[in-house]
Amino acid sequence: AGSVDALLACSPAVLEAATELAAAASASCVVESGFVLPFQPRSFRDAGSYVQHMSQAVRGFVAVAGKEGHLLQMALSQIGKSLRLPFGVNPAARPGYYHGNPCTFIADGDEAPWPSTCGWLDYELEVAVLITRPVSREATAAEVAAALGGFVLINDFSARDVQADELVSVGFGFVKCKAAATAMGLDVVSSDELWAPGDRGSLFEGRGLRVEVKVNGEAWRGAGGEQSSTGMARACSLEALVRYMALDEGLQPGELIGMGTVPNCCGLEIGRWLQPGDEVALSAEGLGTLTNTVGHPPATAQNFKEVDCGGGAPPRPELTAVGRRLLRQYYELCKRPDEGQLAVLARVTDREASDVANWFAACERAESDKERARQRAEQAKAAGGAAGPSAAPRPPQQQLSPQQEKAIDALRARGNAAYQAGNLAEARKLYSQAISLDPSGASAHAHKLHSNLSAVYASLKDWKNSLLHAKRCVDVDHNFSKGWSRIGTAHANMSQPALALQAFRTCLRLDPGNAHAAQAVTSLERQLPPGSAGPPAVPPPAPSVAAV
Repeated sequence: AGSVDALLACSPAVLEAATELAAAASASCVVESGFVLPFQPRSFRDAGSYVQHMSQAVRGFVAVAGKEGHLLQMALSQIGKSLRLPFGVNPAARPGYYHGNPCTFIADGDEAPWPSTCGWLDYELEVAVLITRPVSREATAAEVAAALGGFVLINDFSARDVQADELVSVGFGFVKCKAAATAMGLDVVSSDELWAPGDRGSLFEGRGLRVEVKVNGEAWRGAGGEQSSTGMARACSLEALVRYMALDEGLQPGELIGMGTVPNCCGLEIGRWLQPGDEVALSAEGLGTLTNTVGHPPATAQNFKEVDCGGGAPPRPELTAVGRRLLRQYYELCKRPDEGQLAVLARVTDREASDVANWFAACERAESDKERARQRAEQAKAAGGAAGPSAAPRPPQQQLSPQQEKAIDALRARGNAAYQAGNLAEARKLYSQAISLDPSGASAHAHKLHSNLSAVYASLKDWKNSLLHAKRCVDVDHNFSKGWSRIGTAHANMSQPALALQAFRTCLRLDPGNAHAAQAVTSLERQLPPGSAGPPAVPPPAPSVAAV
């Protein structure tokens, strides 16, 4: 786990000093491109702690098992368990968990690979705890409490059809269904900020931390539509869970423990499934966000039950990154290649022509599914949903009626009043409602709405969402200087000085008298080597729109 587990094991005074040093360093460091994990887990165990999730997941598997031909076996298995084994979702039972693969963790922003034998891919929002001190084989509650160093948001991607097959046929528990990828958020929060012995603290007390799942900008929730939270009923306390995991084994610093899927935060429970190309965005109060795009099935994809483990011809190697890029570029040019083109692509990528044809068909299906999801998200926003961090792209502009313009202006005015009064939550809600009435950005003040919402998120120190809406602002009006200033401010606070300098330079080209942008350019140019930021983000024409 690198140095993160050692740092979190330090005293509060050391942690405070390290925080001050990190803040000072972030003002001048240049962040390299690419996505990184906050730490590499030494091992990974994942539990099924939440009672409602476990009961709803069993019902969800009925549909999967029925379509995959496992319904009878699963029914018999459940009957056997009820006769032979303790019921796994009540406080008296032993906590259930499995061992995952610590080597297949992916970072926030990474593509989540589609498992080669999967047809029903699912997400799972969980909170995981990092062990930062050794835990003995017969640990006390106090020893466990001292070893819980920090919490992090994770997404346990799961191949549900493979899981159904493994549950009834393999007999060794989870083998491949959860092995392809587990995503980890960037924010690791010290345990004393969220938890105290006896499950006190904001993580579990009361409603706990509010959590949210959005797929292509649309909130995916349970049947009641209510937002889920980490304070829902669990089979046992966190201390009891970790003590049981340490029994006869012990635990070492760097080991990561998932506490189980928060109820209604996986597709199995709500009957919805991921598609290739989907953007999955998880968020949790106090733990930040985690966003990944789902990859496409490999050209050699097949049903789990048809995998040949015999002594026949060796399987073809997985399609290389170069091969995937070639097929993707060709797909953008020609959605449906003819037989001759398929034959050429097959030779170049060392595939069968039928494999390449299946790859193109999967891309076309994914594109169609993504468009339908985008349309659903736009319909939800038009009905009054908030414009979230993963909202779908704007459709072509449409003419608004005078009544719509009036309603949008009224919401914007109320949002401005709330913002000036310091009521950021109300301002965010009002600006989001105004944007939802104009998803195409056709209103006269569409760019200002996104600029205002960016300012709200900036006041909340939510720089990811502030950057998102600042970019949407300049998408609507490329000449709006304040939008470029907000982009620069967000990049600067995300420790991306080169990108910040580009944006502030563009702002100055549009508004030469902007003192804030001029000061930011001077400061950032001192930090960066000459020419490292390149030219302004765009070569803008003369300014035409005044700042708000």
